[in-house]
Amino acid sequence: MWSIISTKRSFISQLVSALAMFICWNVSPEKLDISVGWEQRAFFENGVSDDQETESYSFQVGGKYFTEWDNGKQHLVMDVLYRKDSSSNNREPFEPRDLYWGYVYNSWELYAGFRKVFWGVTEFSHPVDIINQSDLVDDPFGNEKLGQPMISLTKVNDWGIFDLFLLTGFRERTFPGHKARLRAELDINTHNAAYQHADGKSKLDFAVRSYHTLGNVDLGLSYFNGTERTPELVLNSNNQLVPYYGQIQQIGLEYQWHIDSWIIKWEGAYRQKDSHFSTSPKTSFLVYSGGLEYTYYGVFESSYNLTFFLEYMKDTRNKFSDTPFENDVFTGVQFSANDEQDLVLFLGVTQDLHHGSRAWTFNGSRRLGDNFKLSLNGAIFENLSSEDLLYSFRNESYVGMKFIYFFGV
Repeated sequence: MWSIISTKRSFISQLVSALAMFICWNVSPEKLDISVGWEQRAFFENGVSDDQETESYSFQVGGKYFTEWDNGKQHLVMDVLYRKDSSSNNREPFEPRDLYWGYVYNSWELYAGFRKVFWGVTEFSHPVDIINQSDLVDDPFGNEKLGQPMISLTKVNDWGIFDLFLLTGFRERTFPGHKARLRAELDINTHNAAYQHADGKSKLDFAVRSYHTLGNVDLGLSYFNGTERTPELVLNSNNQLVPYYGQIQQIGLEYQWHIDSWIIKWEGAYRQKDSHFSTSPKTSFLVYSGGLEYTYYGVFESSYNLTFFLEYMKDTRNKFSDTPFENDVFTGVQFSANDEQDLVLFLGVTQDLHHGSRAWTFNGSRRLGDNFKLSLNGAIFENLSSEDLLYSFRNESYVGMKFIYFFGV
């Protein structure tokens, strides 16, 4: 019986993926937006390992497409990316960020395919955000996500939005390869990942979320049951770390209160793992992040805005946490020009309150005319403690640049 159920689950996952692919390549596009990009990272120091490179390169080709029919009731969304890295082969080159069909009927919305769905309200850390898997090759802080195959149903009400998700296939976390930078000191063997559930990648996950707007307050409540997105890393006999994906339940809460130019925000996730299978001594715990956001609109009577952030992050597992931000403060500032070129600059820093480790992050982007976009990003790591999970980044301070050309066909 269980083999039949497993086969059905695998079939559903493959059907969703195939359906999205079939529709995309069999509808004649009115316009397809293409992007071609080049990204380079340069590191200030040599890596911990002798065979790590001092520079890394990435080439990408992306395509975006949207069309609708049936008087706007049905639509197709495509946002796909092909990437080739110079130093990491631990991820698939083709990435379907969004590749789905949607159907809208009155206040109901049905979606099938690969989608990116964001949950959360805070700026730096997003403990509630669990639908999509993190791409650590693209972003060491886990903010870039992989498309998740799913079937979802949305009900739009006057008071808010209610979502149901059936996640039809699991995507493993991507980690930088042996020669890449910004990786763990030990190699991570992603080819032999282990699963608590016998269905592995084919297991169906379930999630539900209700998001309400009550005056100046936004309130979200969510539940997730399925395969954890952050694996436990287990040391094997070859001195490698092997990802182990257990089963978890998560209850999430999001809160935002808008007061003029201020926003008070908090989000938290209570998670519970199966203690019989987890390698962690703490299987029930709370992860949360909260703080303030203030925006100064019209700086010097211009179109410029300045936004300031102050947040605290906590993981009650403390030293057993799988995140480096288990007792940290984040401060940041963002400049938005609100001009035709869409200039945005951001600078932030996280400070560990226990070990004293510090991580600066910065990024900026600006359009150059109608067809080009230039982005800068980087991170500087300071005073990293050997007891901090960021310790493997002690020589990994870097600056990066991405140049993208857009055109339509």
